[in-house]
Amino acid sequence: MVCYERDGVTMVVHENMARVMESCGYRKVVEQSTAPVPEQPTAETSKEENKQYSRSEIARMSTADLKEVASSLGLEVTEESTDKVLKEQILEKLGL
Repeated sequence: MVCYERDGVTMVVHENMARVMESCGYRKVVEQSTAPVPEQPTAETSKEENKQYSRSEIARMSTADLKEVASSLGLEVTEESTDKVLKEQILEKLGL
């Protein structure tokens, strides 16, 4: 991968695009390693656990989303759990 810059805009492109970038007025800035960057673990689950839901958000959720939220709150979720029951339990648990 190669880094090009023009007018404060930096673009990282494949080496095969070098001629195109230079013909468009970009100048080569820095060559970067082609080694893949290791993925960083994300903390999405902890963000979702800490998320505060409003009463209207819960009312609009699908059954699958309600099951996910209920299980993250430590509520018992079964295959037969209906959205109405899940909404009531979540609202009670969150004190809404």
